[in-house]
Amino acid sequence: MPVVYDEKTERNLGKIHRGTNTPWISPFSSEDGQIEKYDEFSRWKYGILGTIKPKQIFSGSSKICFINDENTVFKYIYDLQIFGNQIWKEILIYKKRAKKYFDLLPKIFNYGKFWMVEEKVKICSESQFYLMTKIPYKEWEFFICNMNMPKNSGKLPFNAFLKKEKRRLLKKYKNLDADSDLKRHIKYTNKIFENEILLKIMEFCYFSGILICDMHIENIGYKIENGKKVIKILDYGYDGKD
Repeated sequence: MPVVYDEKTERNLGKIHRGTNTPWISPFSSEDGQIEKYDEFSRWKYGILGTIKPKQIFSGSSKICFINDENTVFKYIYDLQIFGNQIWKEILIYKKRAKKYFDLLPKIFNYGKFWMVEEKVKICSESQFYLMTKIPYKEWEFFICNMNMPKNSGKLPFNAFLKKEKRRLLKKYKNLDADSDLKRHIKYTNKIFENEILLKIMEFCYFSGILICDMHIENIGYKIENGKKVIKILDYGYDGKD
């Protein structure tokens, strides 16, 4: 049962969706709008999922994602205790940052307090990450695990932060025992600080208060735009505060 999310799909409300052979539905159950109570929402959506068993894309520690239709996915949070309401955090960031980072963020078409209908993008592999960035994923993973991006980012101008953090990282590496791995880490750390795509991701995290260590491969996707693969951030609701 795909959820309607724009004027075109709203015209199909109640009609059968060919892809799932189930009717289009609306996530709104009352005149004044969204299903605001989490338990009410869970009963509503779990009832649907138990009936139609839609194709699941991923399930995390607190969220789950299903195919909605050919162009979108349906994401919702099933556990508020672990990291709080990451869906709502993501929506608030999207509202504030989507205009500037439109090339990084999948479009959100429809949402409530615990769910969203989002643009569908492809899952990224390590080899695809390299093709798009020219940086081996393992080097990016090493970088984000060592980068010190404060949770209250934004007080220092981003370029000044980059210069300070680059000096700190290189100094840290040079104090370690020199080996072939270390030399490679230093080489690619320098390259990452010159990489336009990865700098954009760092900038987004910096001004959005998102932990850079959460930009691992499971949270990175891609979409083909104008004949070229471009990186999209799949999940950015974790700020480490819960």
